[in-house]
Amino acid sequence: MKKLCVSIIMGSNSDMPIMKQAAEILDFFDIGYEIDIVSAHRTPQKLFHYAANAHKRDIQVIIAGAGGAAHLPGMVAAISPLPVIGVPIKSSNSIDGWDSVLSILQMPNGVPVATVALNGSKNAGILAAQIVSVGNPEIREKIINYKKYLEKQVIDAASAIDRSGKDGFFNGGTLVIASRHSKETIIAPLCEREPGVRCIVAEDSIVVSGQKTLENPR
Repeated sequence: MKKLCVSIIMGSNSDMPIMKQAAEILDFFDIGYEIDIVSAHRTPQKLFHYAANAHKRDIQVIIAGAGGAAHLPGMVAAISPLPVIGVPIKSSNSIDGWDSVLSILQMPNGVPVATVALNGSKNAGILAAQIVSVGNPEIREKIINYKKYLEKQVIDAASAIDRSGKDGFFNGGTLVIASRHSKETIIAPLCEREPGVRCIVAEDSIVVSGQKTLENPR
């Protein structure tokens, strides 16, 4: 049986589709975890008991996800001595996700919450694994190999691009590879306003190429 290292909590069962991504990446790294529902507003006594005792159960990291008025991660961080990773969730009553993000991100001095991107549960799981790896060389080696795997994906995507110009796609221009989450916020607007620039989706990357050098796209 794997040693319990990470605790994953969420404010509602509706958060499970997002939060299970943290569990999946912890499974990938073979790290023991638990999952529970702890509502900051509907089960305040359970929250207090959980946060006050998690470290006594040898939990090393807490991942807390919540949407809307997302007070769960901050309240847990206020009570527990453990590092808390907050996952803002775009819930059904959310104001485009910003209420969740700012509720978790804008913590006062002295009560930090490591906040990942909106619905970024997978990154929360990876960060939790990295924290656990500080005292676990075996997990650290798995993380090093995972980063090599990510690097290989990008290199393979770049290698698959036809640089000959025969298809009229590259023609010696500059190749830019950005992460998938940049597609809507950076890459798509760039492709729309820059003549001669095309955007395609590679396996795990957005690949942009064109006739001009693209520096610091905004």
